[in-house]
Amino acid sequence: MGSGQSTRKLTIDNEEESLIELSESVAERITQQMNKANAVDVNEQQKEQELHNQNNYWQKRLENLEQKHSRINDIIDAEYKKAAEQLYSNAKKTVNIQDTIQPCQSSSGKVLKCYQDHPKEILKCSTLVEEFSNCVDQRRARVIAARC
Repeated sequence: MGSGQSTRKLTIDNEEESLIELSESVAERITQQMNKANAVDVNEQQKEQELHNQNNYWQKRLENLEQKHSRINDIIDAEYKKAAEQLYSNAKKTVNIQDTIQPCQSSSGKVLKCYQDHPKEILKCSTLVEEFSNCVDQRRARVIAARC
């Protein structure tokens, strides 16, 4: 009892080879399963369509933002060029544009080198610092005088 495997064999004789009879309950279960599968397919298609619509919406929005950003950059570039041209055209001959951007560059380099050469003896650089300070004051006075 139970020590051997029992095998069952089911043989269906089909007299008509193209016809299989199903009970109504089996037919209903198959129909329900097919309806569920169709409902799932329809639901998946709706989700796919919604995702596709969302993707299109965001792509159009991104393209619009890129176009607006490009227009803003063009406007900023044009304004920058216009301001630079005005600055160069309005600059007085007594004031050098390069000096107003970085005045006293050579004095500043000398002070920096002195501080690097004498990191613990900064008082040795006091004369260079005073020269730099005087240079900056003179440049500032020239710029102010040129504006008036």
